[in-house]
This record gives sequence, C-alpha cells and structure tokens, in this order.
Amino acid sequence: ICDVNSIICSRREGKPDLYGKIICDLTEEELRPEKSKLYIFLAVGLSVLTLAAIGCHLVYTRYSYHLKVWLYSRGVSSLKKRDNKDLGKKHDAYLCFSVKDMDFVQGHILP
Repeated sequence: ICDVNSIICSRREGKPDLYGKIICDLTEEELRPEKSKLYIFLAVGLSVLTLAAIGCHLVYTRYSYHLKVWLYSRGVSSLKKRDNKDLGKKHDAYLCFSVKDMDFVQGHILP
C-alpha cells in the first residue's frame, strides 16, 4: 500500500452507500453499523427493564397492605413466619388481671 488516502471502497452487497468513499474518511458507525444497533437495542431494553422494575416497586410500596390481604384471602399464608416454640401448645391467650384477682387466676385459670 503506497498511499492510504488513495484506497477507496468497492461495490459490495448490502453497503452501496460506501461505494467510492475513501477508507480513512469513514467513521466507525459507517464501518460497523451493527455495533451501533446493538448498543441502541441494549440501551432501550435496559431502560424498559429499569422502568418496569421501578413501576413494580412503586406499586408494591403503595399497595403492599392491600396486596398482602388479597394474597392471604387466596390462601397464600407464607407471608408471615411462624415460631416453632408455639406449635405444641393447646391455647393461645393473653391474660390481663388485677393483683387482687391473682388468687383466682392461679387457682382456676392457670394449672
């Protein structure tokens, strides 16, 4: 190659717009248009995915209580963790009484 500025593009299928142009004057986008299309596709895809994630997060934070109630009404009860220490007990109760009633509670209610 004697002179780089004298090399011109020949006719090629799929790229007729490059015919007759000097290779040194071509931009990267003209040489590899597929790369630009890939970047645009990735940018649009990631933008849509990010907007969808933000939208889901906003809906969940706004309606989390209603969503939990709806899921619970449909039988999804895995939202609340259960303690294993209460599994073997017969009753679940809270007693609130006065000190004056201590003898009655200990004698009749508590075993």
